[in-house]
Amino acid sequence: MASVDTLREAMEDASGHVRIFNFWATWCQPCIAELPHLEAIGKEYPDIEVILVSLDHRVIGAPRVKGFLEKQGHSLQSFMLDAEDPAVAVQELYPEFPGAIPITLVYDADGDLSKAYHRSVSLADLRKAVDEAR
Repeated sequence: MASVDTLREAMEDASGHVRIFNFWATWCQPCIAELPHLEAIGKEYPDIEVILVSLDHRVIGAPRVKGFLEKQGHSLQSFMLDAEDPAVAVQELYPEFPGAIPITLVYDADGDLSKAYHRSVSLADLRKAVDEAR
C-alpha cells in the first residue's frame, strides 16, 4: 500500500534517473494491454524505474492484484493506492487527471513531469518519452 504522500515524494524525487508511474487496475482492459510494454521498457532501460500504481479497491483488490501480477510474470515495482477514493487521490497527485485510466506519467531525473499519457501507451511511446526525459 502506498499513501498519496508517499507517492508524491517518489514522483518528485530528484534521484538522477527517469521514473515512469502507471496508474492502472485489474478491471481495466486497456491497462492490462499495456503492461507488457511497461515491463519491456523496464528491461530495455535498466537505469529507469517503472512503478505500477493499482487503483483496485484497497481491501478486496490486494490479493487480486498480487495474484494477477504473479500469474502474468510481471516483475515491476507495484503499489496499491491506499485511498478511500482512488480517483480523488490521483487528482491530488496529478491535477490534470481526466478521471479515466490508464494514466502514465514520466518524470525526468530532476523530478519534473516530462510526459503524461491519458491513454494506453505503446513501447514506441515509452521509448520516446524515456529518451526525451533523459
